[in-house]
Amino acid sequence: MVALAHLPPGENPDGFEAPVRALPARTLAYLRVHRPYEGPGVVEAADALMAWATARGLEGGAWYGYQWDDPSCVPLELCRYDVAVEIPAGTPVDGEGGLLSLPAMKVAEVEVRGPIEL
Repeated sequence: MVALAHLPPGENPDGFEAPVRALPARTLAYLRVHRPYEGPGVVEAADALMAWATARGLEGGAWYGYQWDDPSCVPLELCRYDVAVEIPAGTPVDGEGGLLSLPAMKVAEVEVRGPIEL
C-alpha cells in the first residue's frame, strides 16, 4: 500500500475540491444489522430505532448509516451496517442497541449529484 504522503502532486483539470470541516464530539445510539444485503434488516432496524428515539423525544437528532465492511472484499454474509441517531451525551441506551461516542474530528465533505453509479 502506498502512503498518501508520498504520492506526487497530480493534475486537477476539473478544479475538484473537498472542503474540510470540523465536527464536534457526538454520541450515537445504534442498532447493528448483520448481513445487511439480505432481506429487510436495515429497514427494520431503522424503524425500531425510530420508535425508540421517538418514545424518548430524540427523533430530531442527526441520523447516520455506517457500512463497516467493504462488500467488494468482505463476503456479504460477514458485512455489518449500523443505523444510528445522534443523542445527548449521558442518555442511557437499553435493549439491543449500542452506544458510540465519537470525538471531535475533521472530515472531507464531498457532494455527489447524479445517479447512484457515480
